[in-house]
Amino acid sequence: MARPKMETERKAQILDALGRIVLRDRLAKLTLAKVGEEAGLPRSL
Repeated sequence: MARPKMETERKAQILDALGRIVLRDRLAKLTLAKVGEEAGLPRSL
């Protein structure tokens, strides 16, 4: 399990990426792979 600070930062990265994708591409085109790529995280996270 991630350290508490890293977990908080990781959640923020993911939510920021999700928001950018929804604004740019709309919700219908949202995928986990796109969120990971946008956040600069490996797909396993």
